[in-house]
Amino acid sequence: MNIYQKNVLILFQWAWTAFKAGLRDLREDIVGTVAENDDDDKRHPEVLDLQRLVYICRACLRLLVTFTEEVYPSKVNSGSKQIQVCEKFL
Repeated sequence: MNIYQKNVLILFQWAWTAFKAGLRDLREDIVGTVAENDDDDKRHPEVLDLQRLVYICRACLRLLVTFTEEVYPSKVNSGSKQIQVCEKFL
């Protein structure tokens, strides 16, 4: 495993841990306020942070798929099929 792969794994581990913690906090903070403010269109900052973490996690997973593909190439010959296979899991 090279340094880039290790760094992507570390980044993914951090993002995933932060995402799970954010979901727990969001559930605790917003459960009572959602029922009171159904017509409120403002986005909670916690939701925006979670969306950013989802973006980071997806990018890390795409990089991990790329690194794995270099080590263990799939038997799919077409490049477009490889992209479709990857997108199905993300």
